[in-house]
Amino acid sequence: NLQATSDQSADMWYTLNGAAGPVHNSTTSYNTTLTLSDGSYTIDVYAKDMGGNIGTAEANITVDTTAPAITVSSPTAKTYPSTSVQLSVSTDEPSSIWFNYNGTNSTPVSGTGLTATMTGLSEGANTVYVYAKDSANNLNVTQLTFNVDTHGPSVVITKPVEAGRYNGTIWIMASANDTVAQMWYNIDGGANSTPVANNSLSAIETGLSEGSHTLNVFSNDSVGNVGTATVNFTVDKTAPTVSIVSPVSYT
Repeated sequence: NLQATSDQSADMWYTLNGAAGPVHNSTTSYNTTLTLSDGSYTIDVYAKDMGGNIGTAEANITVDTTAPAITVSSPTAKTYPSTSVQLSVSTDEPSSIWFNYNGTNSTPVSGTGLTATMTGLSEGANTVYVYAKDSANNLNVTQLTFNVDTHGPSVVITKPVEAGRYNGTIWIMASANDTVAQMWYNIDGGANSTPVANNSLSAIETGLSEGSHTLNVFSNDSVGNVGTATVNFTVDKTAPTVSIVSPVSYT
């Protein structure tokens, strides 16, 4: 609303960015409603008394009804292998910016950007809310949901069996219970096998030396978490020595 007064009866009118409004004759006050779009304006009010003297007053205003635009560049809507994830936010105008992901608002910062580390995130889905308020108190809020997965796939080895005895050839069978990127294995911490893009693994190892051995099977998920399983077994290539105690051989 535009409200102006004169200390004596006068003809009063105003201009808005140079465009004149209606004249109110012989009055000491001028009241009107201005419908303005966003932008900058100069308002001049005039009062002309009966002697032709003109008094003026001027006001410069800015109309801003648009809330700040918020851009969240991190995190994105994907899965992270950590309970600590960076938050990076920017706005298209200077604002007071804060966020909330654990039920508590952060301390607002002023400017066009905010960077913070969100810690103590829970496994599974997490949602962060970001707020921005400009100098005209226009408030905007945006939210983003992302996932946290810090657990590697659970690996199960079905062959060979724990403490099994084999003659130098083993059949390896293993599986993982997660969405798996790759599975691979090694024996006794030696060279890794070629990874397979599957949640099951099958292979045959031959020519193993006599003695104790350890099979290590690995599986990683799409964000790099690694699960492992281990089986210890023995290779025994020596046939039993058989002796006949009775009857005794004789000729």
